[in-house]
Amino acid sequence: MEAIAGARDEAGPQTPHGGPLSGIRVLDFTQVVGSSFCSRILGDMGADIIKVERHPTGDIARTGGTLSAGDPVAPFFLLCNAGKKSICIDIRSPEGVDLVKQLLLHVDVVLEGYVPGQMAKYGLDYATLSAIKPDIVYCSMSGFGQTGPLRSWLALAPIVEAMSGLSHASGDPDGHPRPSGLLPGDANGAINGCLAVLAALFHRQRTGVGQYVDTAMFDSLIWLDAINVPYAATRGENTKPHGHHHGAVVPLGVFACKEGYVMLQATGAGEGSQWGRFCRATGLDDMIADPRFDTAGHRIANREEVIRRLEGWFRQQPSANATAEFLQSKGIPAAPVLTPLDVVSHPHVEARGLFKELYHPVLDRVVPTMVAPYKYSRTPVSVDSGAPLLGQHNEEILRAVLSYSDAEIAALAAKGVISQDEKVARLRSSGKL
Repeated sequence: MEAIAGARDEAGPQTPHGGPLSGIRVLDFTQVVGSSFCSRILGDMGADIIKVERHPTGDIARTGGTLSAGDPVAPFFLLCNAGKKSICIDIRSPEGVDLVKQLLLHVDVVLEGYVPGQMAKYGLDYATLSAIKPDIVYCSMSGFGQTGPLRSWLALAPIVEAMSGLSHASGDPDGHPRPSGLLPGDANGAINGCLAVLAALFHRQRTGVGQYVDTAMFDSLIWLDAINVPYAATRGENTKPHGHHHGAVVPLGVFACKEGYVMLQATGAGEGSQWGRFCRATGLDDMIADPRFDTAGHRIANREEVIRRLEGWFRQQPSANATAEFLQSKGIPAAPVLTPLDVVSHPHVEARGLFKELYHPVLDRVVPTMVAPYKYSRTPVSVDSGAPLLGQHNEEILRAVLSYSDAEIAALAAKGVISQDEKVARLRSSGKL
């Protein structure tokens, strides 16, 4: 099996992955989606990710993330952990903690996604580990952050979304809030965690000094909102939720065709604006100069009438795809509303190379896996293997990084310091792993 590469480490050959983070190694204590997605991005960029999973069951997403009773593996676990190496350690035991501290000497980044204070209970917090390796970049990713009155709250993405104002902004016209459906707290928190780690690595490269990074889904979602929260902060009032239409821009929303739905945004004022082009293209020329509709503010004030007239035009159009293509040809921002299945099979997705097929030994077939959406001219991102089985790389990591012998590895397993999914040995013997 291929050895794991290491930053400033002669234990194994360098990874063939030529991404921009090639040579960087991450000790990854993440779980579920948000924090695990962060290390997945770093891995696609070329970093070597050692996923440290807690004995005996590992990442709770392994069993808690299936979407139906027939799923043997969780789809989002496959997404968030592709390309990683898994080692399963009993970090509640002194021997397990000692093993982590040995690995620490060979890594650049520690990334953890436990509730605040949990890593300190294991003796694996920043204060402890930075005393051993001062140049370590240590990033804690949590729902509400390491400080503040909500730091100990249980914080999955929908919970944080509710607290960020997003559920209100996505709500129905009667004011009833609703989840966004995408759960952007996870992905957005992951991206911000990734940015924070990259900046800390850049700082370390210039100064030789590591640091602690505290990132939170809550902070990230508020930072993501460029409309509703700033409006409330400056105006002292809330934007009003309008369901499938936006509260601050008219028209910006979903309109039904005879077949399918179209998302439309037409802004500005006058003949040459998006709004003017839309009105001319749809035969609604009289709305361009009408004082009820001629400016953004006037259209907001007369929202219901604008939407009513536009709905009448859209209802006459045969299909969402044809309508969106027509509007785009006239310089008007519009798109068909695609289902997730539409997205997976869309030709533009294929042209952009957003999926890569990776073999999964448990499923015994290839699984389309999303690739990080970054296009580098010299150091392309990639993912070369699927999500690991629990403890799949125990032996590989301990041999390549710490130069452990087979006898030493067997002794750790016998003591229960490390463990492994029982399927690993069987799949290896059958040649599927």
